[in-house]
Amino acid sequence: MSLKHSVLFKFSLVFLFFSSINVFGQVAESADFEQFSKGAYFTKAEWQTAGFTVPWVNGFDMNRAIVDDAYSKSGSKSLRLFYPKGQFGTANTGGQAPLMVPPRDEYFASYYVRFSEDFSWGTKSEGGKLPGLSGGGRCSGCATCTGSNGFTARLMWRPAGKAVIYLYHLNKVNPPCGDNYDIVVDGKTLYFEKGQWYKISQRVKVNTGNNKDGEVELWINDQHAQIRLYNGSLVDKLSGIQFVSNGDKVDALYFSTFHGGSTADWAPSVDSYIWFDDIIISTEVSDVVNGTVTSNVQALRKKS
Repeated sequence: MSLKHSVLFKFSLVFLFFSSINVFGQVAESADFEQFSKGAYFTKAEWQTAGFTVPWVNGFDMNRAIVDDAYSKSGSKSLRLFYPKGQFGTANTGGQAPLMVPPRDEYFASYYVRFSEDFSWGTKSEGGKLPGLSGGGRCSGCATCTGSNGFTARLMWRPAGKAVIYLYHLNKVNPPCGDNYDIVVDGKTLYFEKGQWYKISQRVKVNTGNNKDGEVELWINDQHAQIRLYNGSLVDKLSGIQFVSNGDKVDALYFSTFHGGSTADWAPSVDSYIWFDDIIISTEVSDVVNGTVTSNVQALRKKS
């Protein structure tokens, strides 16, 4: 090989190396459910086939999640979760699965969500969980967050479908359960409407050391949302948060959805369903906000 060709070859290798970092260094994981057969039960194996590292599941192993073509945000399929009438909690409604990614200080995530037209928000108590970024031991379930058992930044629906950020962190304001923060878009508190797709995009930055410098930010349908604090004031993002004290990072989108609460008061009054589509976990905001979410993962990875 001539010196000229050798130099060109080495340059090509370097170019390919850095190109691969650029292409694959943003979208960590994604799923659009197009590769799966209509009506297929979605289990831990299907999450893994989609490319996710999933250490455990709950509900996805009990035939409550199927690939459905009744509604989709892109392509022709989506993931449908079942919430049976009169049932509540993680054992009997919805599904749980930590969708793991390499630990980092900060991640962005987005997904589409659609409630069935006759969705029941609950009975005497109305509320239920929706996915959000998390880390470490994923503190939740009204547990005390010690700083070494992780954190969760999920969403919830509350009475009449009111959307809230449901946050577990070291210095919770509202023990024993998670802190609730209303989501405000265009000056109005967000209430989910049944039968309508919503794009939820989220940013979570974990705190450094023992500092209170963690952050949570949110977009709804690609529009930046404000967050209402307990004192009634509105902020563009939650900040000053100490999620952990042991160095845990953001390491998963916690796909967690169920009715409840832990008593029958939270159970739906009719069989209810939620559809999810176009899940993305990324290191870049441009992959989850401001632009049409496509089912073409390679196109997403080539954007920059």
